[in-house]
Amino acid sequence: MNCSSSVYVFLFFEVFSISGYNITVLAYGQTGSGKTYSMGTAYTGDGDMGVIPRAINDIFDTVKEMENWDIRIMVSFMEVN
Repeated sequence: MNCSSSVYVFLFFEVFSISGYNITVLAYGQTGSGKTYSMGTAYTGDGDMGVIPRAINDIFDTVKEMENWDIRIMVSFMEVN
């Protein structure tokens, strides 16, 4: 399991579940330390997914299973250079 997978599994399966809570995931660190790679904003469809693509896939997979619910998903994303 790579670092992105480990972080994702901890954050989204141990800390967060789809329960109506707002969450924030923040990557902070030195230039060149792998924040963009770990979060997945450089993901092109090949190779390992980062935290963001994994979360989006799991959120929408879960919503598909919740047939009788009225669900609203709002997402914002910001990358500061």
